[in-house]
Amino acid sequence: MLILLDCRPLQKAGASSETSWFIITCVKELTARRGVEWVFLLDTAGEGLDLPADSRQLVRKTLLGDMLWYRWILPRMAKQEKVDMVMTGDGRLKTSGAGGLKTLGAGRDWTSKIPLCTWSLSEAGLIFSLDGKEIGAPLAPDEEVRPLAMAEREKLKEETAEGREYFFADVTGMGASKVMNLLKAFSLFKKRQLSNMKLVLAGAGTIDKLDSYKYREDVCLCPMSTNGLIEAAYAVIHTPRQNEPGIALLNAWRAKAPVITVANGPGEAKVPEAVLQVQPDDVGGLAEAMKSLYKNEGIRNELIERGGARVAGLSVRGSAEAIGAILGI
Repeated sequence: MLILLDCRPLQKAGASSETSWFIITCVKELTARRGVEWVFLLDTAGEGLDLPADSRQLVRKTLLGDMLWYRWILPRMAKQEKVDMVMTGDGRLKTSGAGGLKTLGAGRDWTSKIPLCTWSLSEAGLIFSLDGKEIGAPLAPDEEVRPLAMAEREKLKEETAEGREYFFADVTGMGASKVMNLLKAFSLFKKRQLSNMKLVLAGAGTIDKLDSYKYREDVCLCPMSTNGLIEAAYAVIHTPRQNEPGIALLNAWRAKAPVITVANGPGEAKVPEAVLQVQPDDVGGLAEAMKSLYKNEGIRNELIERGGARVAGLSVRGSAEAIGAILGI
């Protein structure tokens, strides 16, 4: 079977997007299946996807938006390459006015139709649609993330935070006000506990007013998300991002790091028992959650145990097999 993967929605989301990582990682796993080949259609406006080595890539530049892409370029390339199926993001089809398509075709001379498999994000994760059927694919953590032996953890702590314990937060793309609330909560925690804990922020190059921040010496900025930051953390402060399935949370659980989750909105539903949740902009609540983990090892160990149970049995291979079953391969 020859499948064309529309990479435009993945490129728009960015290489750091959880959805982009998940789709590409599962495609790599499926590439190993006998009889499955992939063609990757890319828009030159986006770069950086970690596609399989020696993959077949088609680059077609368009500056005229999704309508031209989905009504002309994508169908044309699918027809030209004689693919058996096309995979793309359902959200992009809806914004282009092509929502609800079950097959792909364009132009008066295009009489053949090509099966179309779309993915979309839901509260349950990623949903794949094909031939009128919707099937969920189980998410999986990054298998490069793993619990560390004590010696490895101490080495990473030394490299990252001068050997001290630290709270970790990935603030990539986070608004300035949310970053400031995180710093305010850390200030309250430090003032109340008088600890030598540090705060490590990944994805942060510069932060406004950090020079005047009282505990600036205890804040470590890492412009890039470096391997090992989650694994060596005392705890992870996780802020779910809009339009992301939640793989960062799975990674923290796999690393055996307790998690404090800052909700996206008041009363956010379906909070897993394996996290401490605080409401958005609740600086005092976030500081209290940090305090709870710092002072009560029992709570911390319980969260680690519950998180580990949530990811037990999840794997990229299992996710890929589920997607393969959806595609009939």
